[in-house]
Amino acid sequence: MKSSIPFFGLLIVACGSNHTPLPTKSTLQNTVFPDDVPAAIQSFGIESSETASSLAASSSAALPFSPSYSYGSLTDSRDGQTYKTTVIGTQTWMAQNLNYTPATGNSWCYNNQDGSCATYGRLYDYATALTACPAEWHLPSDSEWQALESFIYSSRTFLATAPGLTLTGFRGVEGSALMASAMGGSDGFGFSAIPGGRYYEGSFLSVGSEGYWWTASSYTYVGSQAWYRMLNHSKTSIFRDVYYQNFGFSVRCMQTTSSIPSSSGASSSSLASSSSSVSPSSSSRAPSSSSLPSSSVSPSSSASNWNTAISYGNLLDSRDDQTYRTVLLGTQTWMAQNLSYKPTVAPDSSWCYMNDTLKCTYGRLYDFPTALTVCPNGWHLPTDAEWKTMEIFAGMSEATANAIGWRGGMVGAQLKANSALWAKNTGSDDYGFSALPGGSYGGVTYAGGTFSQATFDGYWWTATTNGAAAWNRWLDFDNTNVSRGVSAQSMGISVRCLQDAL
Repeated sequence: MKSSIPFFGLLIVACGSNHTPLPTKSTLQNTVFPDDVPAAIQSFGIESSETASSLAASSSAALPFSPSYSYGSLTDSRDGQTYKTTVIGTQTWMAQNLNYTPATGNSWCYNNQDGSCATYGRLYDYATALTACPAEWHLPSDSEWQALESFIYSSRTFLATAPGLTLTGFRGVEGSALMASAMGGSDGFGFSAIPGGRYYEGSFLSVGSEGYWWTASSYTYVGSQAWYRMLNHSKTSIFRDVYYQNFGFSVRCMQTTSSIPSSSGASSSSLASSSSSVSPSSSSRAPSSSSLPSSSVSPSSSASNWNTAISYGNLLDSRDDQTYRTVLLGTQTWMAQNLSYKPTVAPDSSWCYMNDTLKCTYGRLYDFPTALTVCPNGWHLPTDAEWKTMEIFAGMSEATANAIGWRGGMVGAQLKANSALWAKNTGSDDYGFSALPGGSYGGVTYAGGTFSQATFDGYWWTATTNGAAAWNRWLDFDNTNVSRGVSAQSMGISVRCLQDAL
């Protein structure tokens, strides 16, 4: 099962001094980057010979700001550092990560090197982040981040509203518009996000591949957590979820006053901004509408989700009178839709995505014990071996089907519905399986029981256990393979029923 947070590149380091030079290739030669991080990102910010002291007056010296964008300016009177700022809608944001060193609390430079702070800003635990911003600025709340995302959505002439902003996981396509060019983004609003990584209990991870930012909104379910945002160098979306407050993430401050300031006179915590920052070029923020998944289309009713060349059957579930399409794959008859039956016995360990009944058009999400017994009479939850039989019919070799992880070449694409309901439509639906991305539910021990990955990923139980876990299948919006792995039995994922042998 894909984690709620895609962590990369573990690096454990010892403490360093507070006044080291900006890191060079030699000082960061042991930094671990994922294989797919472009060389330009790996070298970004680590080749300069400037020292941290030479950047004290302006921490923006080495950063990849949009050359066509007119930024404002903020000088922090506490330490004299100057930050670029940007107006996005009615909000004014810092266009750089905060690099203030508070007298109390917990904060770190990546790899304990001051030069990393000059480039990427500091990493703060949640409690310190809440009070780290300069006067008249604050750590933005989760709802203020959603307002930022909503403005980016509404700037597109073809989309009036912003679907999915309250969802967890990767959602929308606004992430690329916030990323600096070094992350492969368009930076269409001057936000200039860079991948500063994160810190946890002596370990620094993900610099060059991911950036994490705290919001001011706490969340208490299992331990003390808080909402955050994450951008990944290889994703066009922005990730929203909760995590534990002792992690070290970046901070972007937002101006506390609601009005957009004028360009006159920057004080110690003031702003100078050009009106051009309100209206970035439309070409940099208007990707094709075909890349946007719609949250208003019902997967069960839209004709576009089905392969018109396939002759489907029908299954009427007498328990609730729901009708499902079915499809013959080799000698097996499968449901061509995810099960949506709500069990009537307690406890009901099944969920609609985000607890929204409208989203049960993707089918319900079931924990493993419930999935074992939830199929209608004459049908059952298929075993791992029965999934392999279907995959071999679709073109996998037996050896490939028995492998673990991503495998099968184009079989994943052939099983996915050819539908814009996938965040990236790579499905050909050659066999009428018509898989859709219903996402997952994390269970009460997983990030507070959060929902994630709808429109990006679909996960399905098999009936086969593996120790305390159970085998699953996983299809991803950006991958043509099928993943075979295991999930904790408390997870909530989709069910496809298979007809009993006649």
